Amino acid sequence: MNENTFVEAFEAWREDFVYYDELDEECVVINVGLVAAFHIARAYTPEGRRRIVQAVEVFCREYGGHL
Repeated sequence: MNENTFVEAFEAWREDFVYYDELDEECVVINVGLVAAFHIARAYTPEGRRRIVQAVEVFCREYGGHL
């Protein structure tokens, strides 16, 4: 699955990720989304911290427009 396919699939199912107030159907209670988790070995070292910054920069560059 490439990025465009994923975005199209997510948009098609977007309403399944939105929950509305039972009494006010216009009032959004919660939007459910996706979470990215990064596990970087030895992240407590200076090199590990640099890798964390690099990973977040790449993630934001590639997916920032969809956040």
